[in-house]
Amino acid sequence: MKKLGIIILFLILSMGIVFAEETLPTNGTEPPTETITVCNETRCDEACIKCDNEICHKEGYECKEDLSIEKISPEKIQLGLNQINILLKNMGEQDLANVYAKLSGNGIETQEEIPIDKLPVGQKDYTFVKIDASKSGSIDLVIKLYVDDELLKQDIKSIYVVEEEKQPTETFNITELSTTLAALKKEYNLLEQEYQNKKLEGFPVDIYKGDLEDINTNIKSAQTYFYQENYKNAKISLDLASETVTDLKEKLSGAKKQEKTLGQKIKENLTYIAGIAAALVSILTAYKLIGNHINKKKIMELHQKGKDRLLTFKQKVQLTEIHKKVRKKKAKKKEEIKELKKEIKEDED
Repeated sequence: MKKLGIIILFLILSMGIVFAEETLPTNGTEPPTETITVCNETRCDEACIKCDNEICHKEGYECKEDLSIEKISPEKIQLGLNQINILLKNMGEQDLANVYAKLSGNGIETQEEIPIDKLPVGQKDYTFVKIDASKSGSIDLVIKLYVDDELLKQDIKSIYVVEEEKQPTETFNITELSTTLAALKKEYNLLEQEYQNKKLEGFPVDIYKGDLEDINTNIKSAQTYFYQENYKNAKISLDLASETVTDLKEKLSGAKKQEKTLGQKIKENLTYIAGIAAALVSILTAYKLIGNHINKKKIMELHQKGKDRLLTFKQKVQLTEIHKKVRKKKAKKKEEIKELKKEIKEDED
């Protein structure tokens, strides 16, 4: 039993020595620890991959580049040179630069590409392609999209090519246009005379002066186009002048004199009113002078002046001075009577 116990004790001690050797640091340093890289929404370590859309990915992730064709216009073109407008959207995770397209198809040849300098993530912009279409009908248009001169993707859209429609040649009756021009000149002269007459009679027609000027301008333009044998533009100018002539005729015939306000009427008759007022003042003054036994000659002079419809400023001043003298004489008369009464009373006492 003692031997068995010694053996077990020996084994336990041996295991402790081995365990101590495994856990103790070698050469006096700490044992290496495993580094954990975190790449998520809240933490993005340096070893993580972060795309232009600010989303964090684990090591080894490649940020995707992608484009979508949102719109192509026009959907119908004519034979020959055309410009195709392509609206692109950056659907990837990286900002793109130098984005352009090349088009091909049955009878379709790309002549020029106008690129997008920079297309950020999630943004839209147009790239333009000038093509030459040599065949008509419904064409399958092959669209190749490039980023920095590298093909990113391609797609196929339908486009319809039509033959150029010939525009009908427009003809003009030169004799009729000349007759219309001459008639409009006469109409203009008559309208200008009517305008001036209405204005002199007091009608508020100043607001129609612009219409007269428009008629005159269009008539002169029509004459210039006639000299240049540009009968299309000549007809347009004559039509504009004719419409304005018709409109101005109605305006002038319907013009009404503006009713004068009470203030305007008073202002216009101010001289007449001033004369009447002066006459009334003179009459009242004469009446007072009679009551105070003033010289009859003064009364007759003032009465005569009161008949005049307008008093000059000098006459008004003179009349005011007379009023002052009358008031002084009246006051003096009262004072004399008062003194006389006082003396009588003292004598009685």
